Amino acid sequence: MEKKEMKNCDVYKELRRRYDMSQEQLAEQSHITRDKLGDIERGKVTPAPEDIVSMSRSLNGKRLCRWFCYAQCPIGKEIDLLPVDPLNEELLSTTMMRIMNELNKLKSIDINRLIEISMDGVIDKSEMSDYRILRDSLAELGHAYGTLLRIEDDGKYIEKE
Repeated sequence: MEKKEMKNCDVYKELRRRYDMSQEQLAEQSHITRDKLGDIERGKVTPAPEDIVSMSRSLNGKRLCRWFCYAQCPIGKEIDLLPVDPLNEELLSTTMMRIMNELNKLKSIDINRLIEISMDGVIDKSEMSDYRILRDSLAELGHAYGTLLRIEDDGKYIEKE
């Protein structure tokens, strides 16, 4: 059976259900009317940023805010934000493995080779392979670092002092 594509409005209902909350409970905790929350869940209205912040506090930290900025905010759509899945939490173990994998790739490039590549200010054909490894690994490290910051921001794996 083909999996039905989730619409933006479905995210709100699914998150509420995952936290075992009724519309009334979430509306009360978020200081949003139940009618407005229902309209948001049915896709009749796009929530205002302040509604997202209130709902996010009641549901799951800042992940809903980040997803809204990525998926629904007109400004967020204009800039190149990293994708955020509001329904799946990032895992610390997977993220750390991604970082270690990319660091290992970078170890394969000799530091003297990087100096050679950069000295003349031009990347020629013989340097392209090492350059691509460097570029792609640094990009992946940047994405993984962003994920680590989101994990820390959510407080999921951080022991409270």
